Amino acid sequence: MCRMVSYRIGSLFACLIVIIVSACGGGNSLSDNARGDSVAVFAAPNMNGGYPVELDLVFVKSEDVAQAFDIVPAKNWFRNRAAFLASYVGRVEAISYEILPGKELLIQNFPIMKSKAAAVFIYANYQAGAKQPRRIRRIGKLLVEMQESEFFISSENSF
Repeated sequence: MCRMVSYRIGSLFACLIVIIVSACGGGNSLSDNARGDSVAVFAAPNMNGGYPVELDLVFVKSEDVAQAFDIVPAKNWFRNRAAFLASYVGRVEAISYEILPGKELLIQNFPIMKSKAAAVFIYANYQAGAKQPRRIRRIGKLLVEMQESEFFISSENSF
């Protein structure tokens, strides 16, 4: 319990620092360099026991397909990714990244479908067992904090 609280406090503190630095106009953080839609990924040094994590952004074109993806756990997504993409050609697109512990990544290049997506899902493949994906309405400016065994998203358009 104490460990979880410290991670959440750490996440809140990290978000607060990003907001303060951005508001002051100082620094040269990833979010300072972002123009338009972007996803800034910050990975904790202890993320996933020190091993990389696959991170997928999945763009879904229609709400009916998006509802089907609401119940697909990350473990199933990563195991059957090729089959999902083949089954939903033209309705689902995915971009994949390998996130290294302690590193940062700014993502700004998205598929053409991004502007037509009814929903975007973020899947992370942690060793400890991947959880449900995070669903967002649109990209906007997103901050993804990858902690030891789960990730958190900061955005005004998350739900």
